[in-house]
Amino acid sequence: MPAFTLVTEALSPLGRREAASLAARGKDLVLLGEERASLEDLASELRVLHDRDVRTFAVDLGEPGATEQVLGWLRDRGLLLDGAVCVRCWDPRDLRAEPLERGLAALEEALSQTLRAQGGGFVSRVRGSSLPRQSSAVPLVSERKRKETDRGHADPTSR
Repeated sequence: MPAFTLVTEALSPLGRREAASLAARGKDLVLLGEERASLEDLASELRVLHDRDVRTFAVDLGEPGATEQVLGWLRDRGLLLDGAVCVRCWDPRDLRAEPLERGLAALEEALSQTLRAQGGGFVSRVRGSSLPRQSSAVPLVSERKRKETDRGHADPTSR
């Protein structure tokens, strides 16, 4: 039986990107997220695009007992893991950030133990933000240079 790579927060933009990258590299996947229908849509897309075995499990990692639910689900299906990508991409101002962080930390520890017991594997952490991107406070091109470029010439002293 093939080994699977588990991806948490698979429905976040960062989780989707990680899942797609792993599938493109030939990994079979277990996707975790909160919305069953959306997980199935993502899994179908990855199956078609990359011809991989993609399983889904809807779980709220911020809820008590989530780690046991995930491990039980894997065990009941006889799924072996070769690794896990633990995505963190929630707004730290969200009231659920703390329970999610605790839940993911517990899952990471349990997955590390499971992988050691199976003979090895990896657990990687990927951190992002669900906050909108802020524009840079420092412009990429100075105002003076931009104006010079717009006029068609550059000041030789600005090089």
